[in-house]
Amino acid sequence: MGDDGSDSNYIIRVRGLPWSCTEEEILKFFDPIEVKGGVDGIHLATKDGRFNGEALIEFDNAEDFAEAEKKHNKHIGRRYIEVFPANKNELDLLRQGENSSGDTDDSCVRLRGLPFHCSKEEIYQFFSGLDIVPNGIAMVTDFQGRTTGEAFVQFDTKAGAEKAQDRHKEKIGHRWELITLRIAITW
Repeated sequence: MGDDGSDSNYIIRVRGLPWSCTEEEILKFFDPIEVKGGVDGIHLATKDGRFNGEALIEFDNAEDFAEAEKKHNKHIGRRYIEVFPANKNELDLLRQGENSSGDTDDSCVRLRGLPFHCSKEEIYQFFSGLDIVPNGIAMVTDFQGRTTGEAFVQFDTKAGAEKAQDRHKEKIGHRWELITLRIAITW
C-alpha cells in the first residue's frame, strides 16, 4: 500500500441509500467506525449526473472494514442499507467517472447474465479486438464475495463501447450476455 493509502483494499459498496443522502449522513451511519479521510473516503455513484443510491466507502484497516460489514441491512431512516465488499477496480472505475468531463462515462458497458464461474480473462477474450483500459473490468460480487453474474467493462473510447454493444446476446460459455452502454458508472 502506498504512503497515501491509495492502494487500500478495505472498500465497501453500499446500496439502498436515500437519493437525498449526503456524505455526512453516510459518515453518521458508519459512526463510530472511521471512514478513511472522512468525506473524502466516500465516493457516490451517479447516473446521468444524479446520485443513484449507491456508494463506495474506503476504510483504513481490516478491523474497520469488518465492523462496516456488520452494518448490512441496518437502516438510514426507513431504508435498509445493503453492505458488500468491493474491490479497487470498482473504485478506480468510479473515480474515473468522478474525474472525467463525461467522455470516460460513455465508454463503460455493463454485462449481465455472465456464468458465475466467468473470469476476467474470459471477458477479455469475449471482447477481443476491442481495447479495454488497464484494470478496466470490475466483477460485481455479493456480500460474501461471490460473483453475481454482472460486470462492468471500461473501454478506452466511446466507439469501443459502442462496438462492444454489437456483441449483445452473444455467448460466453453456454450463456448469452446482455450488454448495456452506461452513460455513468453505476452498480
